[in-house]
Amino acid sequence: DWGIIADLYYVDLGMDGQADLPGPGGGTADVDIDITQKWAALMGSYRFAHGTYGPSNRSFAWDAAAGVRWNSIKQKAEADVDVGHRSGVQTSLGGTETWWEPTIMLRGAYDVAEKWTIGGRVELGGFGVNDDKLQYTAVLGADWHKWENVSLKFGYVFYGIDYETDRSDGAFEYDVDQHGPFIGATIRF
Repeated sequence: DWGIIADLYYVDLGMDGQADLPGPGGGTADVDIDITQKWAALMGSYRFAHGTYGPSNRSFAWDAAAGVRWNSIKQKAEADVDVGHRSGVQTSLGGTETWWEPTIMLRGAYDVAEKWTIGGRVELGGFGVNDDKLQYTAVLGADWHKWENVSLKFGYVFYGIDYETDRSDGAFEYDVDQHGPFIGATIRF
């Protein structure tokens, strides 16, 4: 009934563009924004409910977990501004923040057919520790147990973070929601 959960995450976001500047001199700005976020979590879990349900005696399980997560966020925004007769004015903002925080999780899974399981997971982290107000994840998906030790997973994930800290060069903020479909594989050994 006890287990260990390791969770790794990496995302690299970027945007390039050009904007016309308002005002009497006009001008343009070439903008380049890059954000890299990664984390590694390690949690201990406990299966607090499991058994069978329905006339087909299909199995179900519920787990609770708690642990720690290491986070790293790097933001960089650069602008090359051309205004009137002045060109090539460079402006750069950003920085990197890393921190540790507590995290908790609740997940459940139900077998719904011979080779199909549906499940979900809700995870919360931060709770104001090390300037992370809240980090949250909600996942709903299905596993297709095509082979004995390997299953394919797919579903939908919603992730959000609200992080803010004061630095010597100004505020560092990262308040982002990300969501979309996912596909993956589970290997049992």
